[in-house]
Amino acid sequence: MRREPEALGGTPFDVLIVGGGIVGCSIARDAALRGLRVALVERDDFAAGTSSRTSKLAHGGLRYLEQGRLGLVMESVRERERLLRLASHLVRPYPFLLPYERGNGWPPFMWMLRIGLFLYDAFAGRNRIRSHRFLSAAELIRKEPGLVGRKLVGGALYYDGQMDDTRITLENAIAAAEAGAVVVNHAEVAAFTRDAAGRVTGARIRADGRDFEVAARLVVNAAGPWGDAVLGLAGRAGRPVLRPTKGVHVVYGDRLVDTAMILRTQIDHRVFFILPWNGLTLIGTTDTDFAGDPGKAEPEPTEIQYLLDAAAAALPALRIHPDRVVSAFAGVRPLLAGSALHPSASSREHSIREQPPGLLSVLGGKFTTYREMAEQATDRIEDLLGRKRTPCPTANLPLPGAVASAPPPPGLGTPETGVLRVSPDVETRPPSWERLLARYGARTTQVLEAAGSIPGGLDPLCPHTWHIRGEIVHAIRAEMAGDLEDLLVRRLGITHTCVCRGTDAAEAAAAVAAPLLGWDDARRAREVEGYRLRWKPLKE
Repeated sequence: MRREPEALGGTPFDVLIVGGGIVGCSIARDAALRGLRVALVERDDFAAGTSSRTSKLAHGGLRYLEQGRLGLVMESVRERERLLRLASHLVRPYPFLLPYERGNGWPPFMWMLRIGLFLYDAFAGRNRIRSHRFLSAAELIRKEPGLVGRKLVGGALYYDGQMDDTRITLENAIAAAEAGAVVVNHAEVAAFTRDAAGRVTGARIRADGRDFEVAARLVVNAAGPWGDAVLGLAGRAGRPVLRPTKGVHVVYGDRLVDTAMILRTQIDHRVFFILPWNGLTLIGTTDTDFAGDPGKAEPEPTEIQYLLDAAAAALPALRIHPDRVVSAFAGVRPLLAGSALHPSASSREHSIREQPPGLLSVLGGKFTTYREMAEQATDRIEDLLGRKRTPCPTANLPLPGAVASAPPPPGLGTPETGVLRVSPDVETRPPSWERLLARYGARTTQVLEAAGSIPGGLDPLCPHTWHIRGEIVHAIRAEMAGDLEDLLVRRLGITHTCVCRGTDAAEAAAAVAAPLLGWDDARRAREVEGYRLRWKPLKE
């Protein structure tokens, strides 16, 4: 996947998609696979917004049953099963414990829990991961000793999925490009163009200090929480169509639990998660109304403390201390505006509407159902373009890295031998192979080849991470990374999983990137300084 903003000019496109989050990238993939001429532009980087700041769960939304949103749960469970099958390297079965405590249980009554879990499994049908089962208080504590001290009356074990949200978004962008779409990050819509009747006919795109006039038969607004801003740029006035809400997550430096848990806070009785994640613990999330630029949403100290207090009350046998927090991140959900009094009760459903003429907006939704949203949006695109609907190609088509098994090619060794060779003089040993395979799937071979193209390509970037220098080469050559934040925050994802937040890796990453991206010494120094300032460790 090469970044070629020049390809935006010239021949008109059938569809211009604005927004490189999961919705925009998946629509671009679906539309390109159906034979449409597609362009996608993203102001920042792929998944730079909400799509990289989720709870990392591919889930049906058990708690939406309590709200009576059966259709949303059925759709989500169906799409969860597809993700497990079509993105097998990035989505994995994930057991959940649901401890039930008298007086602070969720849902309020045990009979509701029994019915809810029965429906949850029934909606998944024969493709369910595994059936749920109920546990005694003693069984819960044997599984998670941190629960000692809670007034448990029992609970349940059920199954959902855990995902790598950023990599799923990126692989949709890669698949779109491979299908013929022109995909460009760091390209901003400066203005929309219109015909004499006021219909949107394209946009003026600013990238690399240049402007490109992009003509399109239809423009798609897939900007997530920036959806209202795009509508405003297109001339729409009136009340916002979105209710943006802020969700904060805390990354804790120890593995507090072995099994994910869904719990209810003793502070305000909200549902939250405690999740094992990359050898650490992910605690989240909050759900509060948000006003302002979604790109500037940051966790507040009070929000971090709220989540730590909730986790401490949920796991009274453990000592949870703020000094062990590695990182925290905040994302803004693009929920549809409605009549719900509390953000948590706002609908996670989506809407597709043409307003104004020539601009199709895809609004709301949740990550797990992204493929279904893209299918519906592309069906609507074909209708508006006067095309006969084409069967959706993504329902059974794996993402680029998804494979049942991906052994290295001849000469690179195998997991069984314990050695991977990218040249006669360079080798690496597990667990690097397993970790690379879990991240890149079938494309692990490309990463290893990239590592073999530079001296020390299999060396870790810093003492705090397993990620290697060769991944920097691969991200630039094959994944359109253009600066240090693209590389460390989203391509490698070490900003929120590494105790140094990637600051100790910044110099090594910049040294690899500089010749590939044409940076001089001054630019290289600015990239390192800027990254270290933006992502300095919480505790120094």
